[in-house]
Amino acid sequence: MVAYYFTSKTQVEAILLLFIESGALFALIQLSNVIIDALDTIHGANDSIYNARLFLETIYIYSAAMNPGALVVLVHTGNTYEQSFHLEDGPLENDSTDVIS
Repeated sequence: MVAYYFTSKTQVEAILLLFIESGALFALIQLSNVIIDALDTIHGANDSIYNARLFLETIYIYSAAMNPGALVVLVHTGNTYEQSFHLEDGPLENDSTDVIS
């Protein structure tokens, strides 16, 4: 199991992990979409707000569709968040499994 920590990830796995771990980006897209929808309601049919709304809706649709699929792929490959977080650091030096007698 320790050898698994030092295996290199493929580029696809790295992208999927980044996508899953960046829930803040998904939340930012949702918040931006809500703000643009409110501005579109207040100001009417403004071309720049309408274009921004279409762009954010497209990003939201694709990210909402890819997020569950990416999670399924990562779970199927056995690469979870705990195994991917700080892989380059390796195992902890002060292991808490030592028994003091």
